[in-house]
Amino acid sequence: MLWKKRLLAGMATAGLVGTLGIGGATTASADGPDSQPPQELAQEIMALPWPTYTEGDEDADVYAAKQLLHDRGYFDSAIDDTFDSNLTRGVTNYQEDHGVEVNGNLDSDTWQTLSDLYFPPDDTNHVGPGDSGPVVSAIQRLLNDNGESVEIDGQYGGATETAVREFQSTTCSGDTCLDDDGLVGKYTWRALVTGGI
Repeated sequence: MLWKKRLLAGMATAGLVGTLGIGGATTASADGPDSQPPQELAQEIMALPWPTYTEGDEDADVYAAKQLLHDRGYFDSAIDDTFDSNLTRGVTNYQEDHGVEVNGNLDSDTWQTLSDLYFPPDDTNHVGPGDSGPVVSAIQRLLNDNGESVEIDGQYGGATETAVREFQSTTCSGDTCLDDDGLVGKYTWRALVTGGI
């Protein structure tokens, strides 16, 4: 049900419905170090609203946030899809340390500052083949939530790269899709967390 809310919110924010998987769709560069999607597609992806979660919620995004907060030393309990009291404490501590409004919720400002640590807005930083760790586990869980099927092992191998490419090839606006370069940067990451366009 939450994915439907995110999808509808994304459509309302963007003002249009993206076309997924249309044959003959053109591709646009995705997240590689020398690539940039067309301005219209980039703006549409970056306008997708970050989801909000509070204690008691369950979602793959919660799992992803737990992985990133664990990686940064703000979470040290079970990593699953449940927003529990331990995550509330971790988010609160993270917010205090990063100048974000302290409310204990995974909200837009918290998602943005946390994501910027991995995918800075003015950088072409990306995660790809050969990388490993919590951010890769987060990507793998989000891929599974977005219809792909990959083992969550924290290793960015061939199966993860293939799943990323498949996700990118269905992240489209009209007839323009992300280039399926198999690298996760700020555009692919935001589309994964928000449920795509």
